[in-house]
Amino acid sequence: MSNDIWTPEQYELSLMEKQMTETKLLGITAHGPLTIIHPLYQVFPTRLEVIKFEDIMTTHVPHHEFKIQIREDIKKNGLLCPLVVTKENDKYDLHNGNHRYAFIKNHANASLCYVARNKDELFFLSNLNKVVWEKHNNKELICDFEFLFEDKMKKHTDKCLYLLTEGVRKAR
Repeated sequence: MSNDIWTPEQYELSLMEKQMTETKLLGITAHGPLTIIHPLYQVFPTRLEVIKFEDIMTTHVPHHEFKIQIREDIKKNGLLCPLVVTKENDKYDLHNGNHRYAFIKNHANASLCYVARNKDELFFLSNLNKVVWEKHNNKELICDFEFLFEDKMKKHTDKCLYLLTEGVRKAR
């Protein structure tokens, strides 16, 4: 412990620095006026878009206990999975990630989000997030798409097989 005597300004600066390090999350970048949080798992990049939080509408009220669990997980690991939204006119409806959104909106003003183009994609991407989060928590590596054809995902994957080749260059 130091014997230095701090001025009120030094003490205030120290508190601000401490607060900034405590609230700094993994995967946040600044791009002009946007502070974007990037999810660790970006399994389908062709469906990812940077969405400003001011353009997201949500009606779901997060449950306090789960919100605390998610908050601690994001503090430790960063944002693991993208939020899932659908576009309505110039706004986005949040369908998957309400608890994550409630926490990350205090640390950034935008995120890479999955934008589902139809109901099948909405269910596929939402369930994908659940499975990826479970695999991460079980310390299972995701190194191929095999898990998409297993129990929990198969019925959703079958309806969105085109996503597996979207953005892939075709041979001439």
